[in-house]
Amino acid sequence: MKLRLISLLGLGLALAGSARADLTLLDAPAWKAQYAHAGYDSLADLPADTVLNGPLQRQAGRHGYQVDSTQHALYGFADGQGGLTLSTEAVLDRLELNSFSAGVTGLAGWVSALDLFGESREHVLVQLNLTDVLGASFQRVLELSFEPLFLGLHSTAALQSVSFSVLDHGALGHLSYVSPAFGGLWLSDGQDGPGQNVPEPAPLALLGLGLLALALQRRKTPAA
Repeated sequence: MKLRLISLLGLGLALAGSARADLTLLDAPAWKAQYAHAGYDSLADLPADTVLNGPLQRQAGRHGYQVDSTQHALYGFADGQGGLTLSTEAVLDRLELNSFSAGVTGLAGWVSALDLFGESREHVLVQLNLTDVLGASFQRVLELSFEPLFLGLHSTAALQSVSFSVLDHGALGHLSYVSPAFGGLWLSDGQDGPGQNVPEPAPLALLGLGLLALALQRRKTPAA
């Protein structure tokens, strides 16, 4: 699957400044070649189709991390493969990963933008924000379509935080109530054990129409 980025020529990006690390965006084959031994968190132990109060303390192999929504709670959708796609409860929230174990330089996952039913929407713009332990920051806009997008990150400095937020809700505009989400997470410091393949995500299950009223109440837009 191709990694589609707005205003990006090539996948390699260098962060300016003498004290700043080099950051590279990787598609699935490049990630697998660079981090074949990454630890994986399928999120499968979390309950699906329910509100999840953060922050959640997680493990990807021997690497720890924390995930949270910046304003409200998290929400998990079953991914059809025994795992979970983790989203935010409110549409304007930012989904943030932080508190990584020391030395983690590689991160990857399937990024998507989900509506009230856990379905991916078309032409949604999501902003990626990354900060490393040297204080360097990185921002890029991703264009997401119906299928989840594999996003791999490689940094020459340890990661401090990575977050996703929706900038544009696509063809349906605000009526689509789209929130950022990721399904499964790989972390590595480049010194891990036996490798794993990168599985393709199954189509996200459509929730019943009878849950629409409940979903509308749950996936609220925060007041200005």
